[in-house]
Amino acid sequence: MELLGDRDVFWVDAMGADDPEFNENFAEFAKDYPNLHIIEWEKIAKEHPEYIYADGVHIKGEGIRVYADNVYNSIYKIYKKVLTK
Repeated sequence: MELLGDRDVFWVDAMGADDPEFNENFAEFAKDYPNLHIIEWEKIAKEHPEYIYADGVHIKGEGIRVYADNVYNSIYKIYKKVLTK
């Protein structure tokens, strides 16, 4: 993160991570970097298991559109805040 300076970085949280505490640990890491924005996907995917294949990781069907919309809208909201300051 130090190499990136003040550039915005977007991270989509992990679905099906090997470490069950991965997202929580990464959220703690992000507290030190105001330019690191975590896009929540795991919560959405858990609420809609029909979006995920049986492997618990890969996205299918309607989930692909929901994932893409979520990423786009999350980034848009951050930049909208920046532009309206």
